[in-house]
Amino acid sequence: MTWVLAWGAAMLTAPLAAADQHPPAIEERLAALERRNLELEREMQELRRLQPGARSDSPAAMKPPVPIPSSAEDSELALIDSRVHAALADQWQAGLHPDGGGFFLRSPDEKIQLKLLGYVQAQGTLTDGASDASFGHGDFRVRRARIDLLANFSDEYDLFLEFDGAATGGTALRIARINAKLSDDALQFSAGKFITPFSTANNVSSRNLDTIERYIALNSMFSLPALDTQIGAMLWGTVPAGRSRNAGEAGETFQPSFTYHFGVWNGNNSGGAETMDGVGGNARDANGAKEVQLKLRYQPAPALEFGLGFDYNDAATKELRLASLSGVPYIVVDVPGLRYGASADFLWTPGRFSLRGEALHFEFDDAGTRLSGGFLQAAAFITGDHSGGVQPLVRVEHAALEGGALSGIEGNAITAFTAGVNWFLNGNLRFQVNYIGEFYDGPGNAGIGGESFRNTVLGQLQFKF
Repeated sequence: MTWVLAWGAAMLTAPLAAADQHPPAIEERLAALERRNLELEREMQELRRLQPGARSDSPAAMKPPVPIPSSAEDSELALIDSRVHAALADQWQAGLHPDGGGFFLRSPDEKIQLKLLGYVQAQGTLTDGASDASFGHGDFRVRRARIDLLANFSDEYDLFLEFDGAATGGTALRIARINAKLSDDALQFSAGKFITPFSTANNVSSRNLDTIERYIALNSMFSLPALDTQIGAMLWGTVPAGRSRNAGEAGETFQPSFTYHFGVWNGNNSGGAETMDGVGGNARDANGAKEVQLKLRYQPAPALEFGLGFDYNDAATKELRLASLSGVPYIVVDVPGLRYGASADFLWTPGRFSLRGEALHFEFDDAGTRLSGGFLQAAAFITGDHSGGVQPLVRVEHAALEGGALSGIEGNAITAFTAGVNWFLNGNLRFQVNYIGEFYDGPGNAGIGGESFRNTVLGQLQFKF
């Protein structure tokens, strides 16, 4: 009988003991809620102290933070949280950079990164009938539609590819460049197809141009074709040019720098789909001559840069076209044989304001002809910035041809004025309007007509990611 009573007592006390070891679920939830309430109260106290104008001797500020009791459960949660972070650190990361910075895929150790970027520019043109454009008074077109792929490996090697779906004649390979750091930033090697460094204005990506079109004298060189995108190889680098110093209130430092570029190219502009041998944006050289360029750039201050460029080429027969910013030819002449030229530029960007300019001069020795020209441009954000704002600008420019190839041609120069505005709706979407007034000092030889002054309005909507 005694063993029966003992067995019954054990059966009655076992649930009570188990209850003591494992509290009911409702008690666990109440304890968690109490801890969360204490956390919220402490956060509210901290926010009151951080409010603008809050006094340090106010009751809320003087009240000590509410202590949060620690427990085995808290420790377990912290351990789980650290394990989650460790697991994420071992995973590839993907995302989208803001303001048109592109999609990215990054390795856990950040030694490999892939970026996909792109942009489309839809453009409208309205010009004087006197310009005698093939499209008459008005025209709509897709100016550019480009996809870019950038791959970085160990911060020492990178590959850049760009395709243009709006190139004349069809889709074109615009850029295919490989770059390797031979000695950090000081000595690098680039090879493939890429934009030559001669003109700083040309090295600004089309997705970031302040004006809808680049300046007339530079466009004339593209017509040869020359400069712009070519196939070749280049040594370049950036080295310190002074001691580091404070550059702002946030504690940033700035070190003056000197950048050099020296390269050899085929001498054929092959950026578009229609090239001299019909390869579709990947033309081989048409003669034994090569194009040699040297570019030097100096940045003495965060908001100030200067550049000098030099170019040499002995090419086959070339046709130089001096044309309006709407693309209507004014003077067309042949300039075969040896040419050499120089460029100079500067950029000053104090705050919301920017002032930039560039000038170039080319001698076509065998043709006894010279091309000179340049521009000066001022722009300023009256509201916001490139992530969302309004930026009016003005630009004046001049381009002139002189020498033997102009014999018998009345007129030799274009002077143009551009007034425009860039409206950045956000970092991805921008609307541009440019009014252009152009003065011609004669009728030229390309049938542009007898009117000496022409008006053109360009509008462009750009989306980029």
